[in-house]
Amino acid sequence: GRRVALRAISEGKVRLWIQALDSLTAQPLAGTEEAAYPFWSPDGRYIGFFSGGKLKKIEAVGGPTQTLCDVPDPRGATWSRDGVIIFGQRSADVLYRVSAAGGAPVPLTTLDASRKEIAHSHPRFLPDGQHFLYLVQSAQREHYGIYVGLLDKQETKLLVNTDASAEYAPPGYLLFLRDRALMAQGFDADRLELSGEPVSVAEHVDRLGQGQRYAMFSISETGVLVYRTGVSENIQLIWFDREGKQLGTV
Repeated sequence: GRRVALRAISEGKVRLWIQALDSLTAQPLAGTEEAAYPFWSPDGRYIGFFSGGKLKKIEAVGGPTQTLCDVPDPRGATWSRDGVIIFGQRSADVLYRVSAAGGAPVPLTTLDASRKEIAHSHPRFLPDGQHFLYLVQSAQREHYGIYVGLLDKQETKLLVNTDASAEYAPPGYLLFLRDRALMAQGFDADRLELSGEPVSVAEHVDRLGQGQRYAMFSISETGVLVYRTGVSENIQLIWFDREGKQLGTV
């Protein structure tokens, strides 16, 4: 809850950068060129990321990168306290699991034909390290949303209808998007049940990726929330003179 990992472009190169929340400057991590979908280890020591068709990890203070497995087209990842990493892969449309020490990934989920599921992506572990949230894309609107799954069992449950990734926030909230509004709703992570009505936490939260399924926010175990705002549609370019007077539109 004291540092944030950023994916940024500097001098024409994409890298991961680390910035303390009480600082205005960030430091690049060497060896993270073209990194995508960064995610923290539970102890905050490592950052996992995807680059060059590989799943990799690096210490947050810097150092050599370690390749964990092949992932040609990632769709987000999450890391448990038991050393399990779950990730999505666009070419397979389901979730996989692999050891945080590296190894051969194995499929974790399967598409449910009865719900006309198209893809699973953007997993997030719940505090017990056994259950996880993930986004299900479906050809049927009523089955499109955030589900909760369980390691080693094909048990799933729909929590909320949404079209973007979600996060669990201590001590008991589910954070998810409605259009571009970030909503928070009471969520019992033991009983896997929502309660009360969702309330708006932030507006104009940006999205990323194919279909804009990746919601641009992150919540720490300390309750600190970071998010990126932006509007990617209805953009209008405007001419201004050097004194700031609007001259017209483009």
